[in-house]
Amino acid sequence: MATIAEKLTVKNLLLAGILLMLAGDFMFALNDAMGKWLVTSLSVGQVVAVRSVGAFFVLGPVIARQGSGALFRM
Repeated sequence: MATIAEKLTVKNLLLAGILLMLAGDFMFALNDAMGKWLVTSLSVGQVVAVRSVGAFFVLGPVIARQGSGALFRM
């Protein structure tokens, strides 16, 4: 039988997972809306470049922490 501390930890993890899922859905919707808004004033190539730079700033620290060798390991 699980203790109260273990049950609270599971509940916290479930809540964190739900909140992260909602945040991810919001970010995908925001990315789509911003892409459609930006394409009215910028070319498609510029919009793709802006998205790529944004992705690099988000994923760069993760890649640096794991090391470049982890990218190609299966």
